[in-house]
Parts: sequence; C-alpha cells; structure tokens
Amino acid sequence: MVSLNSLLVDTFLEKNLPTISVQPSACIITRRGRISFFDKTLISRLLHLNIIPVLYGDVVLDEEQGFSILSGDQLIANLTISFESKRMVICVDVDGLYTDDPKKNPNARLIENISSGELKIFLEKIGGSMNIDVTGGMYGKISEIKPALERGVEVDMINANKSNRLYKALTNQRIKGTKIIF
Repeated sequence: MVSLNSLLVDTFLEKNLPTISVQPSACIITRRGRISFFDKTLISRLLHLNIIPVLYGDVVLDEEQGFSILSGDQLIANLTISFESKRMVICVDVDGLYTDDPKKNPNARLIENISSGELKIFLEKIGGSMNIDVTGGMYGKISEIKPALERGVEVDMINANKSNRLYKALTNQRIKGTKIIF
C-alpha cells in the first residue's frame, strides 16, 4: 500500500496538485479492528492549506489485538463522515458493481446506478468475499461505506487500473463506473 500511495502522490504532483502522503499508523488506533482514535489535526491543517492528504490502508496499533489491518474503505468512510463530504470516489480493479463477477462471467453487466434499497439486495446476493482479501472484498467495501451512504454521501466506484479514470472522477468528469446514491 505504501508503494501504491507513493505512485498516487507522484501522479498528483505531476498534475500540479499539491499532495502529501499521510501514514495512517501515525494518527490512528483501533479497537478490535475498528477505529477508536483518529487524530485528524494534520489532515484538517493540510486541507486548510489546500494540500491534498493521501491516506491508505495500513497496519495500525490495536488496543486489544496489538495490531490490526485498517482498510482504506473504513478509513475513507470515517473521513467522509468526519469532514461532512458530499461525495466519495472508491477505486477498485473493475469498472464498478456488476450483476456477477466480471472476472469469471463475461456476461456480467455493469450496474451504472444503484440506490440504497437496491444495494441492500445486492449485498444479500453477493454475500462474503469469494476472493482472498483481508478487508472483505466487494462485500467488505460496501459494508464499510454504508454509514456514509446513510448520511447522503454519493459514491462513485471506478476502475483505478484505467488511465486517467481517477483524475476524471476527482474533477467531476463523467466516466464509466457505478454511482451509488442513498
């Protein structure tokens, strides 16, 4: 994740976007894998200076387990709620949510728009992650961002492996992906 974060920060800097990496393990402590302490002072100050803080999933101190893995999904949901954001962009390795696993089923169709009611049915259908993923795969991702969705946050899920998709999403350009609205 550190290497991916470095690539992202470098790309933002190449596009003249003032960006800095913030290591989550330096400001977050969890309890049983859930954020229990998050000092957002640095992030607030960076935002005040119009500098983009870039955080990532990390191994953090845990009050009961010693250490735990903090997913980027839990992190972004927490930040979105704390800073009362209206929108979040989630990066995945496919174009968004599909009717089936697009890596296994070539007939899977992209779901371009999905509401909270439809999302609940979708979650029941996909169940737990089929892939080995410590953060729970697509099911874990949706479960983590659900509290932000319940607060009216709009979510764009995009394929970060496609050139310029993240940049276009962050600059409010319409791109292929899934829009989730409550």
